[in-house]
Amino acid sequence: MATFLLDDYTTAATRPEWIGLEKWNEILPLTLSRTEQRRFLRAFYQMQIYGNIFGQIELPLGAGNVEEENEWFDNSGGGTPTFTDEEAWRLFFGPMAPWEVEEFSCFWRYCYYRWEEPYREISKGLAAYAANGIIWFSDLPPEERPPLNRLGLDVDHLHIQPADQRETLASMVPFLVKMLREQDFRTRRDLLLANTVNFHHGFAEYWPKPSWEEAGALPLLYPADRFNFGTDVSGLKAYLETLPPHERPNVAWTERWLDAALEYPQVFEDMYSNAPYSRCWNWGYAMWDDERLIEWGAMDHLELP
Repeated sequence: MATFLLDDYTTAATRPEWIGLEKWNEILPLTLSRTEQRRFLRAFYQMQIYGNIFGQIELPLGAGNVEEENEWFDNSGGGTPTFTDEEAWRLFFGPMAPWEVEEFSCFWRYCYYRWEEPYREISKGLAAYAANGIIWFSDLPPEERPPLNRLGLDVDHLHIQPADQRETLASMVPFLVKMLREQDFRTRRDLLLANTVNFHHGFAEYWPKPSWEEAGALPLLYPADRFNFGTDVSGLKAYLETLPPHERPNVAWTERWLDAALEYPQVFEDMYSNAPYSRCWNWGYAMWDDERLIEWGAMDHLELP
């Protein structure tokens, strides 16, 4: 599974917006360096763990509906959520180096964009039923009905809310691989309907801010606590130079969050204030080697969102 997506990334990485399509097609397929491979695979396995804790439950074809969704954040009806947003962040992201958090975010956006084609194909096919006056799946001929409609909603729901659904699906890495490998359209459609849920609570929604009174992103937890340098930016940069490439951030991340004019005195506070939903995530800026970033002219395109 990991090698499948690693190979896929060499041809399916999102094109940086300043590179023309013709030029990008000349660049592809990419030959990933050892460091780039390690960053990608690290994010892949982190997403696997994240999905197992916070993601939705994947169902195979033929399964019945789940008795209880993994709504760990739910506090409706006076109930107590399994984790608060702050606790969820500290549990999973607190032990990660900040640039690894953005590597994770870049991988998440890669998965989000890889969902675009299969999701659009299926949602458009379902919306065509609505154009013919069919609203409910129960109104379809028996041979065309899916075995499980997990959402329990009308046929054009996927077509109406694609972004939220794809952001949730992007954390289901094994399911994405299954969908990319599956050749039969009907099977892909039925799998998607069995695994699309009616909630959206992605990690970027509870990204911590330094001004929060609750425990947020800082201080970092073990093993990332070795990067707790307080306001000593120079000391942190000197320490990073002693680490192998796969353990330290690339030049784009360093330029963006350590070399640029900083708003906050403590290291990493600027990143945790301004990084969420950055356009730089779309083209995987935290993944790439320094040489590749410079060759692509990426250092001129690190603007904040």
